[in-house]
Amino acid sequence: MRESDWEILDSLQKTGNITNTARLLCLSQSAVTKRVQKMESDLGVRILSRTSKGVALTPAGEYLAGKAAEHRAFMERIRKDLGEMQDP
Repeated sequence: MRESDWEILDSLQKTGNITNTARLLCLSQSAVTKRVQKMESDLGVRILSRTSKGVALTPAGEYLAGKAAEHRAFMERIRKDLGEMQDP
């Protein structure tokens, strides 16, 4: 998965909306949809389900979104640690 995929999952959990996720990440709606479809294909699970109010994360999607938050925090910590190593 790409780093941007984790951002998409995190944003979908927060917004519950593909359009708002696309806006927040400066992507097109079709780009977000295609990335979600690619993740679903690669992982063999459904991440989103369509509802009358838009989209909702499936249980697998909720799990991945939780892991996305963990992954983003982990990567942020690594970047911070590496930055501190550069300072004399």
